[in-house]
Amino acid sequence: NGVFTFGIPRPGIWGFACLGSGPDKEHKGKELSQDAVLWINVTAFE
Repeated sequence: NGVFTFGIPRPGIWGFACLGSGPDKEHKGKELSQDAVLWINVTAFE
């Protein structure tokens, strides 16, 4: 629930990860990691 800003220095496939983003740390008595990745495919234009 915030703002995320990024700059892309050159074309390519870029991944931005948010690790441990979820509120739950455990599921059925086992450690839980709630992560997310945003993939951006950047192409050059002329």
